[in-house]
Amino acid sequence: MRLALAALVLAASPALAHPGWGLVVDTEGAVYYTDLKQVLRIGPEGGTTVAVPDVHTHELYLDPAGTLHGEHLWYESATEAWGHYDWALSKKGLVRGPAQKGFRAEGSFVKDAAGNSYGLDGAKLRITNVDQEIDEIDRAMRRLEASSYLRDINGNIYQAALPGTYYQLQDDARKLQKERQEQFDRLEKLRQQARAINQDLPVPKYTGLQRVIDVEGTPVVAPAPATEPTTQPASAPSNRTA
Repeated sequence: MRLALAALVLAASPALAHPGWGLVVDTEGAVYYTDLKQVLRIGPEGGTTVAVPDVHTHELYLDPAGTLHGEHLWYESATEAWGHYDWALSKKGLVRGPAQKGFRAEGSFVKDAAGNSYGLDGAKLRITNVDQEIDEIDRAMRRLEASSYLRDINGNIYQAALPGTYYQLQDDARKLQKERQEQFDRLEKLRQQARAINQDLPVPKYTGLQRVIDVEGTPVVAPAPATEPTTQPASAPSNRTA
Protein backbone atom coordinates (compact mmCIF):
# COMPACT_ATOMS: atom_id res chain seq x y z
CA MET A 1 0.00 0.00 0.00
CA ARG A 2 2.75 2.46 0.95
CA LEU A 3 4.64 1.78 -2.27
CA ALA A 4 1.49 2.32 -4.28
CA LEU A 5 0.73 5.63 -2.60
CA ALA A 6 4.28 6.81 -2.95
CA ALA A 7 4.34 5.90 -6.62
CA LEU A 8 1.24 7.93 -7.21
CA VAL A 9 2.44 10.84 -5.09
CA LEU A 10 -1.18 11.27 -4.16
CA ALA A 11 -1.07 10.84 -0.42
CA ALA A 12 0.90 12.14 2.51
CA SER A 13 4.25 10.73 3.52
CA PRO A 14 3.97 7.28 5.16
CA ALA A 15 5.53 8.69 8.32
CA LEU A 16 2.60 11.07 8.74
CA ALA A 17 -0.10 8.41 8.90
CA HIS A 18 1.97 5.46 10.08
CA PRO A 19 4.59 6.92 12.41
CA GLY A 20 7.28 5.37 14.52
CA TRP A 21 7.51 6.89 17.99
CA GLY A 22 10.57 5.00 19.18
CA LEU A 23 13.28 7.39 20.39
CA VAL A 24 15.50 6.58 23.38
CA VAL A 25 18.86 7.75 24.74
CA ASP A 26 21.22 5.45 26.66
CA THR A 27 23.50 6.37 29.55
CA GLU A 28 26.41 7.06 27.18
CA GLY A 29 24.40 9.63 25.23
CA ALA A 30 23.75 7.48 22.15
CA VAL A 31 20.36 8.04 20.50
CA TYR A 32 18.30 5.16 19.07
CA TYR A 33 15.34 5.72 16.76
CA THR A 34 13.24 3.80 14.24
CA ASP A 35 12.41 4.66 10.65
CA LEU A 36 10.03 1.65 10.42
CA LYS A 37 12.60 -0.28 8.36
CA GLN A 38 15.41 -0.53 10.89
CA VAL A 39 16.65 0.92 14.15
CA LEU A 40 19.39 3.53 13.79
CA ARG A 41 21.96 4.73 16.30
CA ILE A 42 23.51 8.18 16.56
CA GLY A 43 26.71 7.96 18.56
CA PRO A 44 27.62 10.41 21.34
CA GLU A 45 30.18 12.00 19.04
CA GLY A 46 27.92 11.92 15.98
CA GLY A 47 27.66 9.53 13.08
CA THR A 48 24.72 7.25 12.30
CA THR A 49 24.85 3.46 12.07
CA VAL A 50 22.29 0.68 11.83
CA ALA A 51 21.77 -0.86 15.26
CA VAL A 52 19.04 -3.36 14.37
CA PRO A 53 18.47 -4.13 10.66
CA ASP A 54 15.27 -5.27 8.98
CA VAL A 55 12.71 -4.58 11.72
CA HIS A 56 9.38 -2.80 11.34
CA THR A 57 9.07 -1.45 14.86
CA HIS A 58 7.22 1.56 16.26
CA GLU A 59 8.18 1.58 19.92
CA LEU A 60 11.60 1.33 21.56
CA TYR A 61 12.45 0.80 25.21
CA LEU A 62 15.71 0.80 27.15
CA ASP A 63 15.51 -1.24 30.35
CA PRO A 64 17.55 -0.40 33.47
CA ALA A 65 20.30 -2.79 32.34
CA GLY A 66 20.74 -0.87 29.08
CA THR A 67 19.12 -3.50 26.83
CA LEU A 68 17.15 -2.09 23.90
CA HIS A 69 13.76 -3.72 23.23
CA GLY A 70 11.45 -3.57 20.23
CA GLU A 71 9.29 -5.67 17.92
CA HIS A 72 9.09 -6.62 14.27
CA LEU A 73 5.64 -6.55 12.64
CA TRP A 74 4.78 -7.86 9.18
CA TYR A 75 1.90 -8.92 6.93
CA GLU A 76 1.86 -12.21 5.02
CA SER A 77 0.01 -11.89 1.74
CA ALA A 78 -0.23 -15.66 1.22
CA THR A 79 -2.12 -16.22 4.48
CA GLU A 80 -3.55 -12.69 4.77
CA ALA A 81 -2.42 -12.57 8.38
CA TRP A 82 -0.22 -10.39 10.57
CA GLY A 83 2.73 -11.67 12.54
CA HIS A 84 5.29 -10.31 14.98
CA TYR A 85 8.22 -11.13 17.21
CA ASP A 86 10.05 -9.27 19.96
CA TRP A 87 13.77 -8.58 19.83
CA ALA A 88 16.37 -7.35 22.32
CA LEU A 89 19.75 -5.74 21.72
CA SER A 90 22.20 -5.98 24.62
CA LYS A 91 25.97 -5.81 24.95
CA LYS A 92 25.99 -9.54 24.19
CA GLY A 93 24.32 -8.97 20.82
CA LEU A 94 20.91 -9.08 19.12
CA VAL A 95 18.35 -11.73 20.07
CA ARG A 96 15.22 -12.16 17.96
CA GLY A 97 12.29 -13.90 19.62
CA PRO A 98 10.08 -16.59 18.10
CA ALA A 99 7.54 -15.51 15.48
CA GLN A 100 3.94 -15.27 16.68
CA LYS A 101 0.63 -14.78 14.91
CA GLY A 102 -1.29 -11.54 15.14
CA PHE A 103 -0.33 -8.39 17.00
CA ARG A 104 1.58 -8.05 20.21
CA ALA A 105 -0.87 -8.50 23.10
CA GLU A 106 1.49 -7.69 25.98
CA GLY A 107 0.95 -3.94 25.70
CA SER A 108 3.64 -1.30 25.82
CA PHE A 109 7.32 -2.15 26.26
CA VAL A 110 7.76 0.92 28.46
CA LYS A 111 7.42 0.15 32.17
CA ASP A 112 8.05 1.99 35.41
CA ALA A 113 10.18 0.77 38.30
CA ALA A 114 7.29 -1.36 39.56
CA GLY A 115 6.81 -3.02 36.17
CA ASN A 116 3.62 -1.14 35.25
CA SER A 117 2.95 -0.13 31.64
CA TYR A 118 1.36 3.14 30.60
CA GLY A 119 -0.01 4.27 27.24
CA LEU A 120 -2.98 4.43 24.91
CA ASP A 121 -5.13 1.43 24.22
CA GLY A 122 -3.27 -0.31 21.42
CA ALA A 123 -6.38 -1.61 19.67
CA LYS A 124 -8.08 1.81 19.64
CA LEU A 125 -4.94 3.50 18.38
CA ARG A 126 -4.45 0.96 15.60
CA ILE A 127 -8.09 1.28 14.51
CA THR A 128 -7.60 5.04 14.22
CA ASN A 129 -4.46 4.56 12.12
CA VAL A 130 -6.18 1.97 9.90
CA ASP A 131 -9.09 4.35 9.31
CA GLN A 132 -6.64 7.05 8.21
CA GLU A 133 -4.89 4.65 5.83
CA ILE A 134 -8.20 3.47 4.35
CA ASP A 135 -9.20 7.09 3.80
CA GLU A 136 -5.89 7.79 2.04
CA ILE A 137 -6.40 4.80 -0.24
CA ASP A 138 -9.98 5.81 -1.04
CA ARG A 139 -8.90 9.32 -2.05
CA ALA A 140 -6.11 7.91 -4.23
CA MET A 141 -8.51 5.49 -5.94
CA ARG A 142 -11.04 8.27 -6.60
CA ARG A 143 -8.31 10.37 -8.26
CA LEU A 144 -7.25 7.46 -10.44
CA GLU A 145 -10.85 6.90 -11.49
CA ALA A 146 -11.29 10.58 -12.33
CA SER A 147 -8.08 10.68 -14.37
CA SER A 148 -9.15 7.61 -16.37
CA TYR A 149 -11.91 9.54 -18.17
CA LEU A 150 -10.61 10.88 -21.50
CA ARG A 151 -11.89 12.34 -24.76
CA ASP A 152 -11.39 10.76 -28.15
CA ILE A 153 -10.62 12.69 -31.31
CA ASN A 154 -14.34 13.27 -31.81
CA GLY A 155 -14.77 14.79 -28.36
CA ASN A 156 -16.55 11.79 -26.91
CA ILE A 157 -15.79 10.90 -23.30
CA TYR A 158 -14.67 7.37 -22.54
CA GLN A 159 -13.01 5.59 -19.61
CA ALA A 160 -9.58 4.14 -20.19
CA ALA A 161 -8.36 1.00 -18.46
CA LEU A 162 -7.37 1.60 -14.87
CA PRO A 163 -3.69 1.08 -14.06
CA GLY A 164 -2.45 -1.86 -12.01
CA THR A 165 -1.77 0.47 -9.11
CA TYR A 166 -5.53 0.95 -8.73
CA TYR A 167 -6.08 -2.75 -8.10
CA GLN A 168 -3.10 -2.89 -5.75
CA LEU A 169 -4.69 -0.12 -3.71
CA GLN A 170 -8.00 -1.97 -3.80
CA ASP A 171 -6.31 -5.07 -2.40
CA ASP A 172 -4.57 -3.03 0.30
CA ALA A 173 -7.94 -1.55 1.35
CA ARG A 174 -9.46 -5.01 1.64
CA LYS A 175 -6.59 -6.18 3.86
CA LEU A 176 -6.91 -3.13 6.07
CA GLN A 177 -10.65 -3.66 6.43
CA LYS A 178 -9.93 -7.20 7.61
CA GLU A 179 -7.35 -5.94 10.10
CA ARG A 180 -9.80 -3.31 11.34
CA GLN A 181 -12.38 -6.00 12.10
CA GLU A 182 -9.76 -8.07 13.92
CA GLN A 183 -8.88 -5.07 16.08
CA PHE A 184 -12.56 -4.45 16.86
CA ASP A 185 -12.96 -8.08 17.87
CA ARG A 186 -9.91 -7.78 20.11
CA LEU A 187 -11.27 -4.59 21.66
CA GLU A 188 -14.63 -6.20 22.35
CA LYS A 189 -12.90 -9.17 23.98
CA LEU A 190 -11.02 -6.80 26.29
CA ARG A 191 -14.28 -5.04 27.18
CA GLN A 192 -15.93 -8.34 28.02
CA GLN A 193 -13.00 -9.27 30.24
CA ALA A 194 -13.21 -5.90 32.00
CA ARG A 195 -16.95 -6.35 32.60
CA ALA A 196 -16.36 -9.81 34.02
CA ILE A 197 -13.73 -8.45 36.41
CA ASN A 198 -16.03 -5.65 37.54
CA GLN A 199 -18.80 -8.13 38.27
CA ASP A 200 -16.48 -10.10 40.55
CA LEU A 201 -15.53 -7.06 42.61
CA PRO A 202 -17.19 -6.77 46.05
CA VAL A 203 -19.99 -4.22 46.26
CA PRO A 204 -19.24 -1.55 48.88
CA LYS A 205 -21.90 -1.07 51.55
CA TYR A 206 -22.95 2.52 52.17
CA THR A 207 -23.50 3.10 55.89
CA GLY A 208 -24.89 6.59 55.56
CA LEU A 209 -22.15 7.93 57.87
CA GLN A 210 -19.70 10.55 56.67
CA ARG A 211 -16.66 11.92 58.45
CA VAL A 212 -14.74 15.02 57.47
CA ILE A 213 -10.97 14.51 57.17
CA ASP A 214 -8.53 17.35 57.82
CA VAL A 215 -5.28 17.98 55.94
CA GLU A 216 -3.39 15.70 58.35
CA GLY A 217 -5.74 12.82 57.64
CA THR A 218 -7.37 12.96 61.06
CA PRO A 219 -11.17 12.73 61.33
CA VAL A 220 -12.71 16.04 62.36
CA VAL A 221 -15.32 15.80 65.10
CA ALA A 222 -18.02 18.41 64.61
CA PRO A 223 -18.91 20.41 67.77
CA ALA A 224 -22.27 19.77 69.37
CA PRO A 225 -24.96 22.23 68.24
CA ALA A 226 -25.83 25.06 70.63
CA THR A 227 -29.10 24.53 72.56
CA GLU A 228 -31.48 26.83 74.42
CA PRO A 229 -31.03 26.89 78.22
CA THR A 230 -33.36 24.50 79.99
CA THR A 231 -33.67 26.60 83.25
CA GLN A 232 -35.02 30.09 83.79
CA PRO A 233 -32.89 32.89 85.29
CA ALA A 234 -33.02 33.22 89.10
CA SER A 235 -34.84 36.57 88.86
CA ALA A 236 -36.74 38.12 86.03
CA PRO A 237 -35.48 41.46 84.78
CA SER A 238 -37.29 44.44 86.18
CA ASN A 239 -39.54 46.44 83.90
CA ARG A 240 -39.54 49.51 86.20
CA THR A 241 -37.90 52.69 85.09
CA ALA A 242 -36.24 55.25 87.26
